[in-house]
Amino acid sequence: MEYKGYVARVQLDEHAGVFHGEVVNIRDVLTLEGSTIEELRQAFEDSIEDYLAFCAERGEAPLTPGIDRTALSLAPLFDDSDEKAYWLSRTPHERLRHVERLRRMNYGARATARLQRVLEIARQA
Repeated sequence: MEYKGYVARVQLDEHAGVFHGEVVNIRDVLTLEGSTIEELRQAFEDSIEDYLAFCAERGEAPLTPGIDRTALSLAPLFDDSDEKAYWLSRTPHERLRHVERLRRMNYGARATARLQRVLEIARQA
């Protein structure tokens, strides 16, 4: 889910019949919960609006949505790791879809359709 550049990861608790989620692209902890998709979306938007209002009350700038680059690691192409094998086992479409998801998490509302245009040009060639 995405709202104002903030991205939430959601999981279903089957035993409780509730969706739980957290905002994943800032360091502050923002959580959400709902028993329906509509409730979950509303809880997400409310969490973001409450967070922005809280920051404004304190006179602090809210954290800008983005990827925590300290959590990323790069591996050379010749690395024989399981992660590399996993991504090589995926179709180009799946890999590009994931790249697009990461790009939107990193750039949020500033993300443009540029990557999509490159993909369309590649398909025409």
